[in-house]
Amino acid sequence: SRGSNEYLCSILLGFGQMAMMTGYVGSSNVLESVLRSVNSRDPERIDAHAGYYGQSMIYGTYTIANLFTPTLVVLLGSKKMLVLGSSLFTLYLVSFFYLNSFSFYACAGLMGVGYAIFYSGHGAYLTEHSSRESVERNSALVLASACWSLIVGGTVLLISSLLSEPPKEQTIAASAKVYRDFSGNEIIIMFACFSAISLVSNVLFAFLPSKIGSDSLVYTSPKPRLPFTKSIALMFSTLLHPRLLLLSLYFLTLGLFNGFVLGIYPTSFAFTKSLSSYRYLPAAAMVMVGTGDVLMGLVLSFLSRRVRNFGLVHALVIGLSL
Repeated sequence: SRGSNEYLCSILLGFGQMAMMTGYVGSSNVLESVLRSVNSRDPERIDAHAGYYGQSMIYGTYTIANLFTPTLVVLLGSKKMLVLGSSLFTLYLVSFFYLNSFSFYACAGLMGVGYAIFYSGHGAYLTEHSSRESVERNSALVLASACWSLIVGGTVLLISSLLSEPPKEQTIAASAKVYRDFSGNEIIIMFACFSAISLVSNVLFAFLPSKIGSDSLVYTSPKPRLPFTKSIALMFSTLLHPRLLLLSLYFLTLGLFNGFVLGIYPTSFAFTKSLSSYRYLPAAAMVMVGTGDVLMGLVLSFLSRRVRNFGLVHALVIGLSL
């Protein structure tokens, strides 16, 4: 039936996003300390601060690519966009099998473009396989499935640390360093797991159902297809709308917060001497943050059904209070 097909599409899309994001959020939590460890053993291979530079490149190319990727949906279709975007995520993770400056920065830039391609295809696919009555439910299903990426990523970090437990004498030597040192074996195990999970997302997206129902939003709320130049002009005019300018402050805060949570906060574990000796701390922190995401999603879902007119303001107040 149409409803069961929407459920299937939403769940597969959510699990595909979870598999794709697992490697990204997992690697982002330890990126700078991993690359600093590689630099300490072979300074010619990569910069000591390549983790920060790489994340800046990802966010930069992602921002620029977002100006153009929505137009690609018309040319490629949502499903191909999902496959292409997730494949660039996998390419980025595979590049860690032999790190050097050229391949890392090139793949980081491509992953930023893949990020934009993926989310353009993601929104289009969800719209194509949702009706007016089901779009909110389907969006919640996708988000609920995708929220597990932090938990899965933290579990992968924990497993890679357990499988590459160093001998006691190496542990004593590592404890003298002021940052968390990742061995070559630990890096290979970690990114092999991340790459394999990301590859699952490529396969899931490739086999997503393509059939669009007659009550799809693309039919009931059609939008005219504009030439590329007019699409860009419309986008910039929309960006200057007073209400969107007001929302831009929220978007700016959200972007800074995400950068802090994925980059600065977990890196502080690795470069604080009193914490760097705790090998499993980054993994534990990821799992706990992911668990908090899932639990808060359940709480907000429960309150939205029980409290009349429960909306964004209430959710923001709860978040700020915590």
